[in-house]
Amino acid sequence: MRTCTESRRLQIYLDGELSEAQAGAYRLHLETCPACTQELALYRRLFAALRPSPVPDPGPALTERILDRVLPSRLRRRWVAALGWSYTAASATCTFMFVSWIARPETHVWLATQLGVALE
Repeated sequence: MRTCTESRRLQIYLDGELSEAQAGAYRLHLETCPACTQELALYRRLFAALRPSPVPDPGPALTERILDRVLPSRLRRRWVAALGWSYTAASATCTFMFVSWIARPETHVWLATQLGVALE
């Protein structure tokens, strides 16, 4: 579509980023250049077709989900949390098993025997 060297300025013209003098000069160019005029007409048809389309707001939940998958710090935080809960569960299990073992009467007899052997 871009057969004219001035067609690269068309988007800047449509965005209103040209100064008034530059915009006036570009309007004069549009009167003499059929390629740019046709491209301008296509852009205007496209804008007119897109104008009535509502743009849904995804909300902050989408942003949070994307950041959770992209940012390494958030990924590390999840792994650290999982590791912390695993460590807590293993520690609680070991503590429960030790307390259960030490509370048995035969454990005290066995410990006294082992201590006697070690001190001889």
